[in-house]
Amino acid sequence: HGEVLQEIRAIDENRSERYMEYLTFPRLLAVSELGWTTQKLRSFTDFRHRLSAHFARLDAMGCNFRVPEPILTHVPSADGENKDGWTFTLESPVRGALVAYTTNGTDPHARSRTAQPGEKVRVASPELLKAITVFSDTKCSMPTSGADALPK
Repeated sequence: HGEVLQEIRAIDENRSERYMEYLTFPRLLAVSELGWTTQKLRSFTDFRHRLSAHFARLDAMGCNFRVPEPILTHVPSADGENKDGWTFTLESPVRGALVAYTTNGTDPHARSRTAQPGEKVRVASPELLKAITVFSDTKCSMPTSGADALPK
């Protein structure tokens, strides 16, 4: 593919290789899991928990990998109408990673306010809550919003 990439002037080949790593990991780990685990023993929940140890290895190897978005869960109000705002819990899908968030609709970054495990965050509108998983100062997930956590 190197020759093809050289023909496209707007693409920096190094950036393309980093992007390929980002697309490959952790998917390659999931494919490996399928190969060595029998079908009746496969559990995505179990794999997701074990994946945290692999992130540390990938980071130590200098791999560019995709960090999963945080898990935002809507906590319904007692009346079910959310007249007084919307409440969410924020959970990191990666053991040891933080969840950074904003409540003003702007995208968070690694230095934004962080949620403690089990902490409830209240906002006037679900779209105002934005959160990312922070694995390290240089490795964060894409942002997700409270609106994404609502049932469709």
